Amino acid sequence: MKRFLVLLLAVLAVFILFVSCDGKKAAETESKTEADTESVSKSDAIYGTYIRENDNGYDSFSITLHEDGTYTYYETMISSHLGHGEYTIEGNLITLIDTQIPTYSSSATYEFKFEYRDGKLIYLAAKSDQFMYVHIPDGAEFERFEIEVETKKPE
Repeated sequence: MKRFLVLLLAVLAVFILFVSCDGKKAAETESKTEADTESVSKSDAIYGTYIRENDNGYDSFSITLHEDGTYTYYETMISSHLGHGEYTIEGNLITLIDTQIPTYSSSATYEFKFEYRDGKLIYLAAKSDQFMYVHIPDGAEFERFEIEVETKKPE
């Protein structure tokens, strides 16, 4: 019963996260050669939600990049912390800057670096601060999540 409740809460948390996203379908991207992935611009349709399953097996870590240069992330359902801030793009390096992570005395600034490759965010642990609630290994892939909405025409 306890396991069922944990699973139910995980599904509910993920559902709420995805429903709260803007719901826009991500632009289709063509397959790119290695040379094409060397530099990312805001016109590359990188906006959207990227997900990685957490090692605990029942929830996921999500990062949403918004068109206005801001982002949000949600590490785990165990935490109520919803990270947010601004991101920068230099070449194919995306840096998330979070200035609101709480500490015992105030808040701190953290930077999380990712390489954008083949439509995925690849975590660069050696160049990044650690996230608060989960350990993400170097090279962990966050895959783009797209919601397929099927509409039926009236008969």
